[in-house]
Amino acid sequence: MKNNLKNIILLLVFVILQILWFDHILIFGKYTPLIFIYPILILPLHKNEINYLFLSYFLGLIIDFFLFTGGIFAATALFVYYFRKAFFMFTKQNAEDINNIQVSKLDFVHKYFYFFVFILIAELLIYSLDAFEIKLIINKLGYILANSVISLFFFIFIDLIFFNPKVQ
Repeated sequence: MKNNLKNIILLLVFVILQILWFDHILIFGKYTPLIFIYPILILPLHKNEINYLFLSYFLGLIIDFFLFTGGIFAATALFVYYFRKAFFMFTKQNAEDINNIQVSKLDFVHKYFYFFVFILIAELLIYSLDAFEIKLIINKLGYILANSVISLFFFIFIDLIFFNPKVQ
């Protein structure tokens, strides 16, 4: 129960940060970091899956409400939460290991590759749901990639400063 409350508070804090601060940051005049998926990615893989699935959806819906995006962030949060276990199924051989994986204990390369893949997928989802045209998405691929790299830098900073178990 204590961990569930901690995870819910963490999700809410990142949603509030995304709405009030990160959505208004323009790096190099045009890139906006996407950090609201960080706590979704570090949630435990094996506990309260349905509860966290609904929570991820509603947190995305909160962002949609404040940014007037019509469900784009809710769909992205839902997709990211649902397919993160599939990522580990794809990268690990033993299915029993998947339920015991803790993202905070992954090695540096595997953890940040995991973050980057889902940041890139989230960016692609956001822009594809926003544009509805393949031509516009192809034109924005450089922007999506650059925005994903910038978001990854924020993820690394947040992870190393606040959530690194070796420092604490």
